[in-house]
Amino acid sequence: MARRRLPLALLWPTGLVVLVGVLAFFQYKWLGQVSEAERSRLRTTLNQRAREFADDFDREIGRAYSALQMSNDTVRAKDWDTFAKRYDQWKEAARFPQLIRNIYLTADPASADPLRQFDPAARTFRPVPWPGELAPVNARIQPLKNPIEPPPALPNAFRFVTLGGSPIVAEVPAILVPVRGAPPEVIATSSQLNVTAFRLHPAYVVLELDRAFMVNTMLPSLVERHFAVDDYRVAVTDRRAPDVPLFTKGLAAGATIRPADADATSQFFAVRIDGFTDAIAAALKPIPGTAPMRVTPDSPSAPPTATAGRFSIVVQQERSGVEAMRATNVQFGGGAWQIVLQHPAGSLEAAVTRARIRNLSLSFGVLAVLAASVFLITINAQRAERLAAQQMDFVATVSHELRTPLAVIRSAAQNLSAGVVHEPAQAKRYGELIDSEGRRLTDMIEQVLTYASLSSRRDLMAATPTDVVALTQAVVASCESLVREAGVTVDVTTAGDVPPVAIDDGAFRSALNNLIVNALKYGTDGRWLGVDVRPGTGKSRTPEVQVSVSDRGRGIDPSDLPHIFDAFYRGQYAKDRQIHGNGLGLSLVRRIADAHGGRVSVTSTPGAGATFTMHLPV
Repeated sequence: MARRRLPLALLWPTGLVVLVGVLAFFQYKWLGQVSEAERSRLRTTLNQRAREFADDFDREIGRAYSALQMSNDTVRAKDWDTFAKRYDQWKEAARFPQLIRNIYLTADPASADPLRQFDPAARTFRPVPWPGELAPVNARIQPLKNPIEPPPALPNAFRFVTLGGSPIVAEVPAILVPVRGAPPEVIATSSQLNVTAFRLHPAYVVLELDRAFMVNTMLPSLVERHFAVDDYRVAVTDRRAPDVPLFTKGLAAGATIRPADADATSQFFAVRIDGFTDAIAAALKPIPGTAPMRVTPDSPSAPPTATAGRFSIVVQQERSGVEAMRATNVQFGGGAWQIVLQHPAGSLEAAVTRARIRNLSLSFGVLAVLAASVFLITINAQRAERLAAQQMDFVATVSHELRTPLAVIRSAAQNLSAGVVHEPAQAKRYGELIDSEGRRLTDMIEQVLTYASLSSRRDLMAATPTDVVALTQAVVASCESLVREAGVTVDVTTAGDVPPVAIDDGAFRSALNNLIVNALKYGTDGRWLGVDVRPGTGKSRTPEVQVSVSDRGRGIDPSDLPHIFDAFYRGQYAKDRQIHGNGLGLSLVRRIADAHGGRVSVTSTPGAGATFTMHLPV
């Protein structure tokens, strides 16, 4: 019946294991999708925050650009007080008023005062020679040598305007603010195409920026504002020299982040192109007989910043009177500087991968615990089934063991009560028989009670220092009648100075008696029994006393060795020969040794006997 039930009993744990495997598969797929979505979300968020940082920086640049503009009429009238008021208003409203270091006004290089410097205290512009640090500005505002030629397919009534580069001169750094209303400079004409090329702004207000303030104060403040809650690595570099960082956060001194290894980048330090069209329209006079000029962008989606490269503006006036200005061939890009962001793990991919591995490990760990629980439940169920079978065998064996001596005792008692026995010698034999079988019953019951008491984990309350040699000799002497009946020779030996051991006298007697009885049961073929007591060293090199019981019988079958200390276990040889026993003796010996903090070991050679040794710590 058990063989038929076992496969059915395995169906539900097998189904649970399969279910755990299916859950693991879907968990793996789901975590992969979640990781991809998380990677995309983090990258989008990081790019957005990088753009917000760039917008915040450029907004400060743009405010200075817009607030400190000057008209050509102001320059001609030398109305410096009006400009000073605009400067005061900007400084009062600016978040970083220390951004501007000096302000200059350029004029025609051939004039007597080609450069003037603004004095905030005197509220005026004073003539000064060109400083060496403004050499890049001087080079930038020189007339263009190679203006962009117009395409030949344009209508025949238009004007073509060529401008220089971005208002940002990053080498200084400085901002070039064109003087409004200054007459454009004609630098090329084409009568065949009715085209005129201009340099729109020959005069500029030059805003020299404080580079040290920008690097040491402005950049850290903006980085702290936008990335304070994160541990992202941050590097700000000049696009012309990306290997030399201007500012870093979370990096070693002098280290930077290559844009190719970055999780997000954004270019900044540029003036918005918004408003350029208005300046161009105001600077160019309409063609006589046409409607007023209106400005329209060439592409609504064009980026709002201008590069350091040149770009061209086409001002077109159609014969119908509708006039438009379009930006064409515009080379857009980022600013002079760039911010580069990188996750502390090295990249967002690495961070997401680590998080995915961590989540997978946690999920699979939980699933593994579930699978292990199913496995352990199955093992325990099978073990419980085997234990129940062994207990049934134990009950049957004990019942048989009890029935035999009881039958003998009842038979002897009936003969005595019936008056069958008349001779004193015969009555004595009956008495000895009843005493022997009664002792056998008593020993069996004591064995079961001792096993039950140790199974309930009760401590050995009577453990006291004891002379093991003397106690061993006393136990051997108490078994003299059994030894004599078996016809076995007993040798008791000791070796060395055996120290006293703290043991429970009754428990030790029970354990040693079980070993001797076991040897008499299975080792009588050798007609010899040896009991040896000697000092020794345990596995952890602690001193111990070793009590061994040896025989020269048939030995123990190798298949039985792993199980001989299990409760209720009886080897096939004992079952076949119907040797008396209940399968508790050796199990009781191991429990008693464990209760003393020791252990029991066995060595056996088939056909040459077996040796059981109790190791008791000193």
